[in-house]
Amino acid sequence: MSHATKSGTVKRTEELISIKTWQTESLFTFRVKRLNCMADFLEMITNKHGKDCSLSFEDWHIEEETFIDNQVQEIADKLIVESDSNCPELIDPKSDRKALVVILPEPYPSQRDKGNMFRLGYYNETGSSYHENYRIFKEAVYKALISGYNVLEVGALDKLVDTRLWNRGIVVSKAAQKGVWLNEYLEKFATNEELQLFGLPKAS
Repeated sequence: MSHATKSGTVKRTEELISIKTWQTESLFTFRVKRLNCMADFLEMITNKHGKDCSLSFEDWHIEEETFIDNQVQEIADKLIVESDSNCPELIDPKSDRKALVVILPEPYPSQRDKGNMFRLGYYNETGSSYHENYRIFKEAVYKALISGYNVLEVGALDKLVDTRLWNRGIVVSKAAQKGVWLNEYLEKFATNEELQLFGLPKAS
């Protein structure tokens, strides 16, 4: 594509990016790789533009955005069917802390009044870490997938709950809620059951 400014000026030709170059740049391939759909994307591009095609950066971006939007919608629809509930649990298969996310209906009216109808809750073996709010289910699914949570595992959260590490995480959260360090909480506020989680003797 050429762009002319004034009569008599030199035309600037937009640089094209070959399909071979595109595949070697992590900046370009990050999202389709995260969504596990690199092969499908390349097949679509070659079918549409040819196996040795070159596209402008803008055209690559448009093709990727359209493809990813369709892919996320398909995955979102599939999750609702396969999750056994409206709260799919997605794990990060590369995590050594059993990290997972759960997509939940937003429970707080104040958030729903803002249009945030879904919550993406983050968990690991030590408990809940944080959550984010989203207006539509598809947005929450996209964030989960792009963050590496791309394997559906029904019952993943139940496997973490009530383990020793999980219960210790609850104690840490209680200390934070009281605004004290963990050692102070264990010394002044902890129950005997909580002390046992940390291998400490029961309070006298």
